[in-house]
Amino acid sequence: MENEFCFIKMNQLYEKGQLKDHLDCKNYISNYFHPLNNGTHAFIENNTISIIQDETMNKVYLQRFKKDIKHGIEMKQSLRRLYVILIKKQ
Repeated sequence: MENEFCFIKMNQLYEKGQLKDHLDCKNYISNYFHPLNNGTHAFIENNTISIIQDETMNKVYLQRFKKDIKHGIEMKQSLRRLYVILIKKQ
């Protein structure tokens, strides 16, 4: 997986992807965005997890997705729980 999410790459995969139903693009998005069971999304980029509120997800990201991709992402991804393990250095 690449380190940074790129809208240009997402759109290129949508337009020229090898898999049917734009699965290349959907898989690319799914590598970065993970819906959580509390209504937020985990965004994983550069080995860092950021929690994105639903309003921000809709205004910043989903508006830039193609309609069929947006619908597919919202409906097909399963909800996840985020577990944080704290390790105390000794």
